[in-house]
Amino acid sequence: MSLTRRVNTIGLTTLAVAAVFLLGVASGAQAAPILDYAIPGSNQAITHIAPAQSGGVWFVQNITEQSFNEASRFRVGRMGDGGSIEALGPELVGKGLFTQIAPASDGGLWVLGLTVGSQSSELVHVSPDASTNTVVTFPEAGLNEAIAEGADGRAWVLHCLYTGAGETCEADAVTTAGVVTSYPIPSLNYTAPAGETSHSYLQPHVAATPGGVWFGKTVHNQTETVPGAAFVTYSGEVSAVTLPAGSELLGVGAGEEAWWEHFEGTSVTVGQINHASQTSDLHTRPASFEYPNSYANISGRNGDLLWSDNTPWSTEQTGRLGVYPAGGGASEYVVPRFAVTVPLEPTFWLGACSFGNSLYEASNGALWAVSGGHPYMLSVQQTTGAFSTFLPMSPIPHELGISNPIESTTGALWFALTTQSGEAMLSRANPLDPPPGLPPYPGGVNGVSQQTTNPAPIFALGPAGRDAMNRALSRARIMLSGLRHHRYGRVRMTYPGAGTVVLKLTTRHGRHSVFLAKGHLSQNKAGLGVVSLVPTRTGKPYLRHHRRLHVSLVITLTTTAGTASRTVKLTI
Repeated sequence: MSLTRRVNTIGLTTLAVAAVFLLGVASGAQAAPILDYAIPGSNQAITHIAPAQSGGVWFVQNITEQSFNEASRFRVGRMGDGGSIEALGPELVGKGLFTQIAPASDGGLWVLGLTVGSQSSELVHVSPDASTNTVVTFPEAGLNEAIAEGADGRAWVLHCLYTGAGETCEADAVTTAGVVTSYPIPSLNYTAPAGETSHSYLQPHVAATPGGVWFGKTVHNQTETVPGAAFVTYSGEVSAVTLPAGSELLGVGAGEEAWWEHFEGTSVTVGQINHASQTSDLHTRPASFEYPNSYANISGRNGDLLWSDNTPWSTEQTGRLGVYPAGGGASEYVVPRFAVTVPLEPTFWLGACSFGNSLYEASNGALWAVSGGHPYMLSVQQTTGAFSTFLPMSPIPHELGISNPIESTTGALWFALTTQSGEAMLSRANPLDPPPGLPPYPGGVNGVSQQTTNPAPIFALGPAGRDAMNRALSRARIMLSGLRHHRYGRVRMTYPGAGTVVLKLTTRHGRHSVFLAKGHLSQNKAGLGVVSLVPTRTGKPYLRHHRRLHVSLVITLTTTAGTASRTVKLTI
């Protein structure tokens, strides 16, 4: 399967390929050099992974997940490159999903966010043998903090204290012995406007450079987006940094600079910024949060910025991905239609519903992309133009989830895997030698689809079709708890015939509607279908930070008999 490569190109068409079921003839078997290792526990998902100093990865695993944090438990462990669990810590109080972690210079791990009844958060140092020690307890915070270890060996924490009229923020540098040095960062303080009833956050950022640490926080209220950024040197010098209006800090760029992004409604602009608030390396391309569009910008290797775009409903391409190098320039790859459509089982083909929602850049320049679907899948774009898509398990579970890829200190590429049956696994790959791609979808020639040789019949609905559609919608089983615990929800329903289901989950924020999650599934015959709800980029921070959300789920079914919709009001 080949791709077109364009260099020094800006200005793209965005993408979001919906999950599609297509018939074909599957042949060949996966001969992937990927190893999967089971973690003990049923329905106890791996929520975070981080590189361990000795190789392999640290992992955070949910033990129990309850509404109140006092009843929730998780644990921390370390797996070596050989696939054995080398250390496993005791159960800790709190929700594993809401923790933040960072590798520690002594071979251990920093864990932040062990909430005690929502009144405080704790910074815990985990020793290399997985024994734990609470280093410091922070007062109740206005947001989930963020953490990174600096080049000085201290943990650097963003801590914002809510005062009722807003927040005051500080950078806390903490040693393994619990010595805390605090530096106020006024540029991240937030004062609530008169009459404000609520506000929300994008995920805060803490990113270390050789000379200091970047801090970023973006607040959404009813009328505006309020960004904040600062750079703190290891000696404690604080520089207030003015981001472009409505922007968000992304991560480390070239040298001491940082990447930021700004979504303008129909396009996204990214660039670098220095301590003096001077911007450079600006790139703008079309983008949208409206379904089914989506995009991703992720800070990568050596200060590069990795990006991907979904292309909605295109007959020629799935999307695009590329690199904005820290030193300037741009590389772009166009992914043909059906390039991420793979055989799930004989005669059953499956595509991605959100292409490139997580990215990784290998040392040879190859780009790895994780795409959401039934199941999630991996793709690799080589600098030569070659493109392949594969799945990290065999046999393949239909509801496989794949976490963000992490590179270990020995150069291995790790993922956390979860399945519908509750299995939790860690998976290791060689980023310089990915497995061969699964067989390409029959009829896909140079990115242009052609009819398969043995297409399945399409059943038209008769005069009673509308009634059958309404019955199907009324009997749909809605499961949204996974949006908080395992990062996706599901709607299970029986299709009355060939058709397409589109899901859209929203919540109200003041006078505005916030798009939280989306889903899409087409079937070519009557029968059971399970449609996944995948959080949008704007939805992720809402689902992470708001403990209680009143949401509206719109389920739209389109068949040969027309279109029918159902709106369900829920609280999650």
